[in-house]
Amino acid sequence: MTTALVVSLIVMLVVLIVTNVVTLRLLLGLADRGDEGEPADPAVAAALERAQQGTSSAARARRVITIEVLNPIDVAATRGRVAGIAGSLAPGLVTRVVHDQTVRTLRQELSGQGVVADVRLHTLLAQTAEPGPEDSNGSAGPDATG
Repeated sequence: MTTALVVSLIVMLVVLIVTNVVTLRLLLGLADRGDEGEPADPAVAAALERAQQGTSSAARARRVITIEVLNPIDVAATRGRVAGIAGSLAPGLVTRVVHDQTVRTLRQELSGQGVVADVRLHTLLAQTAEPGPEDSNGSAGPDATG
């Protein structure tokens, strides 16, 4: 190999390492910011918790619009090559950043339209269904005699 080729490979490697370090620092900085110090709305949080548990309340009903970003990695990839690469390396962190940006964008757009809205990010833990003695058609399973 010629000296010029070796030097260009070393330069490319250094540039790659520097861009990866800068990207990681930016992502960690965005992840540490949290929810901008806003207090949680206890009524919304309680309503979401009740909905998650499947219980109902006789209290005044509040309507809540939910939005779930189904393709956060794809969204990050459209924002630039670095974000796309970060999505493949740290998908959980990139998903959080996309969600935070979505909340900020929704706040700005709704405010610009004159809508007074409480836009917050809530995390609902997925519940796994416990297998019961009966399946969905009411039988006791494949061995049931009837």
